[in-house]
Amino acid sequence: MKLPMMKYMAAALCLVAVVSLAACTKPAPTKGEDSSTTSSQSTSQSSSSSSQEESEEQEAEKEEMFEGTVNTINTELNLLVLATNDGYYKFNINGTDLTFVEPGDLIKVIYTGTLEADSDDVTADLVTIVKN
Repeated sequence: MKLPMMKYMAAALCLVAVVSLAACTKPAPTKGEDSSTTSSQSTSQSSSSSSQEESEEQEAEKEEMFEGTVNTINTELNLLVLATNDGYYKFNINGTDLTFVEPGDLIKVIYTGTLEADSDDVTADLVTIVKN
């Protein structure tokens, strides 16, 4: 009695495996569909990924405000470093006037790009500095 039951269990297991694999595959185009339908689907996927990249670029160009204490000003390296309790943040100076700012000053900056505490990369660009 155990042997027939094992056959049914093995058959059911195989059926579940086949159905699972079939659900994961991409369906082939039917006779009514041609390859242009498939290519338009891939085009829409690529356009959605390009629009996602555009929104990321717009987000990177969005102006943000940040407050910190001036740690380092290095015009030769085009670098301003601000310190906060969370860490050190680097900015590209990009010609911004820093003559009225010195280390130890608490300032607010408007920047574009992204900031990461203690990052080796400089990914934020100064737009304006406001001394408190």
